[in-house]
Amino acid sequence: MRKWFSDSSLGYSLIELLVVISVVLLLSGLTAGGIRAMRSHQVLNQAAARLEMLLELGQALAMSEGESVYLIIADHASEPEGVQMRAYTLIKGLSLELQHNWQFLPEKVVFAQDDSSPEVDLLGQEPLGIMESTAWEPVVGSMRILLEMTPEGTFRTGMDGEYQSASLLIERGRWSQKGLSWEYSPQYEYEQGIPHDAVRLFFRPRTGVIQMEDKEVLP
Repeated sequence: MRKWFSDSSLGYSLIELLVVISVVLLLSGLTAGGIRAMRSHQVLNQAAARLEMLLELGQALAMSEGESVYLIIADHASEPEGVQMRAYTLIKGLSLELQHNWQFLPEKVVFAQDDSSPEVDLLGQEPLGIMESTAWEPVVGSMRILLEMTPEGTFRTGMDGEYQSASLLIERGRWSQKGLSWEYSPQYEYEQGIPHDAVRLFFRPRTGVIQMEDKEVLP
C-alpha cells in the first residue's frame, strides 16, 4: 500500500510546539487581565452601591426625624492609619451622635478629586466644615462634612449650604502628604497592571436623586 504521508508529518516540530505554547500563554494572559479588570471594577461598583444605600438611608432618616443628616468622611488628619479618605458615616444635626456604624471603602480605594466632572467636586470645594472629635471610635480626628440631606429629601453642599449639583468620585488611588498639603495620585500612576477605573456619584440637589456612573477608564 502506498504511504500518502511521510513519517515526519505524523508529529510536530519543536518550533511548532513553541509557537503553540506561546499563543496559549498570550491568550491566558489576556484572559487573566480581563478577569482582573472585571473584578476590579466590580469591587468599585459594589462600594459605590453601598454608599448610595447609606445615603438613601440618610434621606429617609432626615425626612422621618425632621432634622438634617450629614455625610461625613475621615479627613487626612484622621486616625488610625488607613482610614483617611476611606471611612464614612452619617451624623444628625451636626452633633457627635453617629447615625450608622463607620463604613470603609475597599483597600486602596479612596474618595478622590473629580477634576474631570462638570459638576461641583465635593472634595475640591470648601466643605461644610471640619469637625474635631476624640469620641468616634474606631475613627478619630478631623471629619470632613460633605453633604447635607434635608428633611425635604433634597441635598445641600458647600460653605453656604447651597442647592447645587455635586459629584463624589470613588477611585483606586492614594493620598500622600507633601509638606503641609496632601496630593492625590490615581493608582495606575504607581502600580502597573492594576486597571484605572472609578465610579462617580451625581447628586441632584432639588430632587434628591443619586445617579451612579462609571468614569472613563484612562490608558
